[in-house]
Amino acid sequence: MLGRIRDKPKQLYSREEAVELWYSVRQGVKKRFPHRFWKDSDHRKYVVQAFVDGHLARTGFYPAEEEWKAAKLTGIFMHRLYYKGNLMAPLNEGGYTDKESKKFDPRLVNAPWTVMHNVPCEYWKNADNRVKAVRWLVDACRERHGKKYPGCEDFNDNRLSGLFVHHYDSSPLTALEEAGYTDPTQENFDPVLDFAPWLVLGQMPQSYWHDAENRASATRWLVDIANKEPAEVIADDFKEYGLSGMLQEKSWSPYMALREAGFNVDESDMNELPRGYWKVRKNRVAAVRRFVESSGKKPAEIIADDFDDAGLSGLMKHYKGSPIAALQEAGYRMRALDRPHVPRGTWQSPEHVREALIRVAKAEGKRLEDVTVIDVRRHYKGLLTTHGSFEVALRFAGLDAPEDK
Repeated sequence: MLGRIRDKPKQLYSREEAVELWYSVRQGVKKRFPHRFWKDSDHRKYVVQAFVDGHLARTGFYPAEEEWKAAKLTGIFMHRLYYKGNLMAPLNEGGYTDKESKKFDPRLVNAPWTVMHNVPCEYWKNADNRVKAVRWLVDACRERHGKKYPGCEDFNDNRLSGLFVHHYDSSPLTALEEAGYTDPTQENFDPVLDFAPWLVLGQMPQSYWHDAENRASATRWLVDIANKEPAEVIADDFKEYGLSGMLQEKSWSPYMALREAGFNVDESDMNELPRGYWKVRKNRVAAVRRFVESSGKKPAEIIADDFDDAGLSGLMKHYKGSPIAALQEAGYRMRALDRPHVPRGTWQSPEHVREALIRVAKAEGKRLEDVTVIDVRRHYKGLLTTHGSFEVALRFAGLDAPEDK
C-alpha cells in the first residue's frame, strides 16, 4: 500500500490512509506530507495516536522530543500553530488526557513523570502540579519503603529530579512546605516537620542552617528536650537528636551554638570545651589557677593524676603530661626539685638529695630502705649521674645506706 496513497489536498483522509501516509514519509517513500494536511485536526489525531500507541507498546513511555523528530513529525510537533514543541500538546489532542476518550491514560493526568522521559517545563510552572507530584512521592515512599518523607535520592529515583533541582533548590523541606505539610490549615499538616524537621528528614538542606533563627531555634529545642543545663550539652547530643549537620555546616562547637541561641554560658564551664580552647594561654592559666584553688592542695603536692581526676586531661596534653609545666605557666613559683629540669648544682646540696630520695619513696609508696635504683632514675635521673651510685647518694644525704640494694 505504501506509495499508493495520492495527495488529497482538499479532501479528508481516513485513519488508515493518514497513518499509511505517515509511514510512507517516515520510510522515505514520500518526501513530505501533502499541503494543508496537518490543518485538519483528525489528521493530526490519527497520526499522533498511531505514533504514540506504537511507542508506548515498545517502551512503556510516551515519546520524548527527539523521538518525535526521528518519526519525521518535526513539522507538526514544532509548528507554532499546532504543538509548539510542547510534549503534552499532542497527547492532549490525541485524547490521552481526556476522561471521555478511549485513549485516556490516568497516569498521564495524575503522575505524568512516571510515563514520560521528560515532563515539559511548563508543567512544573503550575503550583498545583508541583504539589500533586510531591504528595504522590510522599505516599510512594511510605508505601514502598516505609519512609515518612522522601530524601534527595527519592526525587531522583522517581523521575522528579528536574522539579527537585529547579523549583525546590534540591531541598526536600522546601518541597514539603509547598505541599502543605507544614501548614496548620492543611489536612496533611505535620507539627513535627514544622517545628523540628531534622527529626523526620534524613538530611536537612544546607540553606536551612544558613538562617540564624533556624539554628537558634534548633539549639533551644535541643537543650529543652535533652533536659540538661546548657553547659552540659556536648556534640554527641547534637548528633543524637539529628543536629550534627548544623554544627558541621558552621564548623561550630556546642558552645558557639549555645551562645548564638542566647544562652549565657562561659567556655570554661562547658562539659565539652570548644576546639582549640587550650591553645589560648589565658584559658590554660585560668584553668590551672581555678584548679589549684579548688584542689585543697599546695602546688607542690599536685600530681598529673589530680588534673585527670578533675577532668583536665585535655589540658595536660598541652603540657605533655607535666603538672609542673602547667603550674609554672600559671605563675606558681616552684622549688628546684619541683621544676621540670632540675637546675645545675642542685645535687651538690645534701638537703636537696635527701628531700629528693624521700620524695621518691613517697611517690612509689615504699619505705626508704625499699627504694631501688630504678625508682630513683624514674624521678631524678641526674641524681645518680652526679653521685655515681645509689649508696653514695644515700650517704651524701646523711641517710643510712642498705647493705644490699
